[in-house]
Amino acid sequence: MNILNNKNKRTPIFKALALCLFAAVSLTAVSCDDDMDIQQSYPFTVETMP
Repeated sequence: MNILNNKNKRTPIFKALALCLFAAVSLTAVSCDDDMDIQQSYPFTVETMP
């Protein structure tokens, strides 16, 4: 009977861990973006020394 009580105490921990894992995977999947933001013009000029 002690084993059953121990098992029942662990299930909320496993459910919370599974929920956190699902949330992390969901946020990672949503945050991916295929568009690259490349800046082509800059507010300065590059000059070399002679």
